[in-house]
Amino acid sequence: MLKLPSVFTGGALYQQNAMLTIHGTADAGAVVDAELTGSAAHPFSAARTTADTDGSFTLSLLCPAASMETWKITVSAGEDTHVMDDILFGDLWLASGQSNM
Repeated sequence: MLKLPSVFTGGALYQQNAMLTIHGTADAGAVVDAELTGSAAHPFSAARTTADTDGSFTLSLLCPAASMETWKITVSAGEDTHVMDDILFGDLWLASGQSNM
């Protein structure tokens, strides 16, 4: 059974021009595929791995440059598929400080 952390969901924003590492669990020894597709429905990047004996897996997808185009990430393992729609890529910033900054 394919399971991903809740951070991997539709409507997300991920860092542009970077590698997006996806991790999760599947059946032990299952082949896990991930594919990033744009509006033209052709793959931008793809990755394949095999789940470890405990079912854990990690794979990485190349992310595109920033734009307003929405993307879709599909992760599958056997019959199980997890689809993340409306993905955007851009610059992510983590900032903190006083509310009057």
